[in-house]
Amino acid sequence: MRMMIAISLLLFWSCNDCAHSNYVNIKPMRINGKIHYKYIAVDNHAARTIVLSENGKHNRYKMPFDLYEHASIGDSIFKDSGSLKYCLLKQDTTICFYPKCNGKELRD
Repeated sequence: MRMMIAISLLLFWSCNDCAHSNYVNIKPMRINGKIHYKYIAVDNHAARTIVLSENGKHNRYKMPFDLYEHASIGDSIFKDSGSLKYCLLKQDTTICFYPKCNGKELRD
């Protein structure tokens, strides 16, 4: 019984920490750049990472959701400050994504 309570609390806090982290760390960020390179950082828990060219600089961003799978070099990514929505601009279409916490999308 104690084990079930501990696991339930762990799952509850895990999701709250994930959601809180997204709202505190990701929501204020503004991203606007072209994909220069993408890779899976095996030395960092297999984090899906995209390097964007922004204003003549290369900036790295972890992309922990489906955006990484759909992105190609040369596509652009836009995310407005104050929003959790990422938009992937491909040559012929735009696809928008939201971060996920335990499989559930976090929307603004």
